[in-house]
Amino acid sequence: MGTNYYLHVNVCSHCNKPDEIMHPGKKSFGWAFSIRGYNRYDISLLIAAKFEIDCIQSWRSWKRILKGMPKEWVIKDEYSRIISKNRFIIQVEEAII
Repeated sequence: MGTNYYLHVNVCSHCNKPDEIMHPGKKSFGWAFSIRGYNRYDISLLIAAKFEIDCIQSWRSWKRILKGMPKEWVIKDEYSRIISKNRFIIQVEEAII
C-alpha cells in the first residue's frame, strides 16, 4: 500500500484551486520514498521562477523548494489531506534511510 503526495502551487484563498499541482513522490510501506524528478520542460514555471532552477533531480532539490515554499503552497496526500511541510520532510527522510 502506498500514498502519493502532491504540491499544490499558489492555492487561491477563495476557491482553494491551485495554479499547478506537482508530484514530489510516493511513500510505500516497506520501501524507500520514491522521488519524482522533473526535467526543464515539465517543471512548473512558478517553481522554476521562484527558485531559479530548471529541473528537479533529487530529494535535495525538492527539500530546497519545500523549505522555501510560501504559505499559498500546500502539500496534500492523494486523499486530499493536508500535511505540513516539516512533517512531510520528516516522513520522506525517515523513508530514505
